[in-house]
Amino acid sequence: MQRLADHASNGAYFYAEITYINDDVGCSGIKRLLEKLTTRYFLDLSTRQRTYRLNKKKLPIATLIVQQDLENEDKYYLYLLITTYKSSCYNEFHGVDANKLVSKTHREKVISLKKEFADFKWTVNEITAQVDEICKFFDEREQYLFMLNAPPIVTVSKKINLELLRENHKKYAFNSKDLDYKQRSKTYSWTWRYTKNTENYLKNELFNRINKLVSQKKPSLVEQNRISVARMIQSIQVWSVFKASRSQGGKLLHFAHRFLLSKSFKTWTQVELDEPVLNYLPRLQVYADSIEEYYARRFYWSHLTQEIPREEAQKGIDHVIKLVSVNLCE
Repeated sequence: MQRLADHASNGAYFYAEITYINDDVGCSGIKRLLEKLTTRYFLDLSTRQRTYRLNKKKLPIATLIVQQDLENEDKYYLYLLITTYKSSCYNEFHGVDANKLVSKTHREKVISLKKEFADFKWTVNEITAQVDEICKFFDEREQYLFMLNAPPIVTVSKKINLELLRENHKKYAFNSKDLDYKQRSKTYSWTWRYTKNTENYLKNELFNRINKLVSQKKPSLVEQNRISVARMIQSIQVWSVFKASRSQGGKLLHFAHRFLLSKSFKTWTQVELDEPVLNYLPRLQVYADSIEEYYARRFYWSHLTQEIPREEAQKGIDHVIKLVSVNLCE
């Protein structure tokens, strides 16, 4: 999800979603599909080749992000992201205050782009023309979506969905007595938030589960209800790690605590629950360089709920299967 937001912030405004069910043993099926996509969309280009093709030849470039379903290991979500010359340029200057840029070269480039695209707007005709240009170059007819109109939605569980959001930064008034305010060159950033349906679902679940906990008269069921509330809080903590979702998660947990106080006059600790804490997701390292390594790491995690070092996963799936067997026998 971090990678999706990264590419969106770099101008990859066009995308297509592909859901693939792997019917073969291991990862051979998804591997064949990735090889075909690599050939068609030139996914094996170096960074320098991609930059030259985009900025000098003004041709679209593609990026593919692969994610395995968290509940079904045979199900994969593929996000094909396309950056065009115009989307890259628009992302370069839109919402940017050139006067706040430190680099003179960058500042001059932004000023030049603002003049070049002074009357540019993402109209329906412009978006259609860009999609036609993409399809013509890659010689295909994929149903591309425009990220500014239809942001990607990622399903992380049966009931929890998050959508990518371009969120405006908060404006800080200048105060000569207090210079501790944020100076950003760009007026917005990309982040993830819960969809409206997900937010309503989480709120209703917190309400119902807390109500059961404080209203339960049978001592034998109190612990069961307490675990139910703890699991829901844990789900919110796990996915409220982005700027927008963290804000939503904080409001949900505040609502839950106020409801708990109103119903039982007790706090989290008084009902033997840990006080919720929300944290930002740190910058993650590269998870895998190949689908074989990715499959091996996910296989190890699905069986032992532990991460395996990359150097062990790179030795192959047979080696990982042996490690899993040894750990399960201990």
